[in-house]
Amino acid sequence: MKRAALTAGRVLITLFLLFLLFQRIDRNAFLEALRHLQVGWYALAVLAFLGTMVASALRWYVLLKPLDPLPFWPLLKGYLVGLFVGNYLPSGGIDVVRGVYVLPYTNRRAPVFASVVVDRMVGFLAITTVILVGLPWGVAEVRPYQTWLTLFSAGVLLAAVLPLERHVYTFVARWLPRMPLGNRLLRLYEQYYLYRTFPGALAYAYALSFLILLGFGLTVKFTALGLGSRVPLVETVFFVAIINVLAMIPVTISGFGLREGGFVAFFGNLVGAERALALSLLFFGASLITSLLGALILLFGGTPRKPMP
Repeated sequence: MKRAALTAGRVLITLFLLFLLFQRIDRNAFLEALRHLQVGWYALAVLAFLGTMVASALRWYVLLKPLDPLPFWPLLKGYLVGLFVGNYLPSGGIDVVRGVYVLPYTNRRAPVFASVVVDRMVGFLAITTVILVGLPWGVAEVRPYQTWLTLFSAGVLLAAVLPLERHVYTFVARWLPRMPLGNRLLRLYEQYYLYRTFPGALAYAYALSFLILLGFGLTVKFTALGLGSRVPLVETVFFVAIINVLAMIPVTISGFGLREGGFVAFFGNLVGAERALALSLLFFGASLITSLLGALILLFGGTPRKPMP
């Protein structure tokens, strides 16, 4: 009952945010923008989004390899399945699903889920880097949010780095087993802590994160060209990094409403509110189209099983 109530609440928030956005735009202009979408440019956008999924799976492969090396292909399938199922879950659902999907390939749960956590944290660190580098430019659309973005960046840095500090580990290892489920959480944390001995994997994953952000930026740029608009790539990557953070706040279904509001806020001055909203929905559409590969894997990929040695 509690889970159903939370889902219903998220659906209501999603619908309310979308209602507010559609009240603020010219709906005829919005539909006209969609009607004249150039399919060739949008196909490139979908391919760019697919490329980000491949790069994301590669980043996960790099991070999991020191703890429990698994083949790349199951991890890519896990990412695509997670993307598909995550369309119907609160933001962040993709991480849980992809972790669960690859468990039949290994008997070790802690390394898998630790790698998922580190994978997400490394992605956040790259987003934080883009935000901190971009803020001094003083982009007009971002100025009202500079304080919050700075606080978010500081929070991500602390959340990523402090658990790797030896004194923090010693304190947590002493007290965590006294809590409910403490021993399981400690095993997960121990795997996370091990990453302090794998700086090469962390650096490689961090570099891949910028390639992923570039892929998202290209997805938006190609979509904008399909709508007959041009957006600068550097600013687009900057804006999309912030929008990705907004969409991860777990109060709506699959980030709907939050993502669209971010696109209108940041891209509205560049392409107009109507095209910015169309841009957001088409960006999600690229994700939806790509996630169909995950649906095909679920339908025809068979039951995941541990590869033969």
